[in-house]
Amino acid sequence: MARNSSNGVLERLRQLEGSVQWGVAEQERAERSHGRLQQLQATVRQLRAARDRLRSAVSTGAAGDMQELLVQLGSGSVRQPGQEELAAAVLREKLAPLRGFAQVYRLTGISGELRDSSTMSVCIHTAYEGTYLDSYQLDMRLQQPRKLLRHNLPACIPLQQAAGELLQRDLPAFLEAVHGMLNAYVSRRYQLQQMQEHYDWTSQIRKNTAYNLLRFHYPVGDGETEQDIRVKLVYEDLNSCLPTGVTVTCTGAAEEGMQEKLERHRQLFLSQHLHRALESIKDQDKLL
Repeated sequence: MARNSSNGVLERLRQLEGSVQWGVAEQERAERSHGRLQQLQATVRQLRAARDRLRSAVSTGAAGDMQELLVQLGSGSVRQPGQEELAAAVLREKLAPLRGFAQVYRLTGISGELRDSSTMSVCIHTAYEGTYLDSYQLDMRLQQPRKLLRHNLPACIPLQQAAGELLQRDLPAFLEAVHGMLNAYVSRRYQLQQMQEHYDWTSQIRKNTAYNLLRFHYPVGDGETEQDIRVKLVYEDLNSCLPTGVTVTCTGAAEEGMQEKLERHRQLFLSQHLHRALESIKDQDKLL
């Protein structure tokens, strides 16, 4: 009986000892977990700070600064990326905000593709009221400082001026400005071609290479006499398909009726594209 009682006490003591050891182990695990949590929280803070510094390096395109920062942060067990990989990472980060831009502008006449890790080729498409006309190519270096490499744009387009104003600080605005000038250029040329093809009663046509200065003559009958009308169109805004200045004169302009007719013609040239203005003049003055 005494032996059984003694055995029961010993068993109880072993249970208590096991419970104490388990409690101690749990406390140690909890302390280790708490310490590990604090270490992880400190690591997270360090990584966030490093991320901010990396973003700053990416925004300036400084691949060397990125590599130095990664070496400081990295360990021997982690492979450090090379300069080319970092440069590519910088470029991807730079291109990220342009992807949506390219998607939108592809519908309105601009598309682009990467030639290599630092060069983009942009194709600018032009059209006149749904009729596709010419396409132009423009290659540029994207890494700062951005640089135009080659292009096939007409010499009359002030490309370098637009680049000096916009290329470094706002690439989408630069491409939009170039597209606007090109589209206006081919539209003015298209209008002149329509005049030459469909209005053979115009004559003595003179133009410049930018198609922003145009002179021509056409006859207008006034009773039994025929007057020679001289027209000068000036497009001071290279983004415009309509002239900013119109001069219409003739030898018999002193007569009141002719003055009114000339002013009516002038307003047509100011408000309508060239071939449409001529069509209106043809209808109003019964020209052949």
